[in-house]
Amino acid sequence: MPSVAGGVGGSVESPVAPAPPVASLHIAMLGPMSLTHGGEPLTMPPSRKLRGLLAYLALAPRAATRTALCELLWDAQSDPRGELRWCLSRLRSLLDTPGRRRVL
Repeated sequence: MPSVAGGVGGSVESPVAPAPPVASLHIAMLGPMSLTHGGEPLTMPPSRKLRGLLAYLALAPRAATRTALCELLWDAQSDPRGELRWCLSRLRSLLDTPGRRRVL
């Protein structure tokens, strides 16, 4: 455990463990789209919507609202919020690592 300097010449053990290193996420979008997480290649989702959503989120200069994503990717006649939830769930299962903060 890391030590923290104590007030009277001693040290106190810190109950906080150091954070694990963050695994890098690399998305290649020129040529065939590819994805690596922590240096390991991941299987790209077959759905063009999922790939489009992933590319949009990777390139967006700021966080996108669910409403904006629904308007961008789905027709109003379908259930865009339900489809977005499904897509985000699929991307999370692909990108997230147990015990680490969620990517999406």
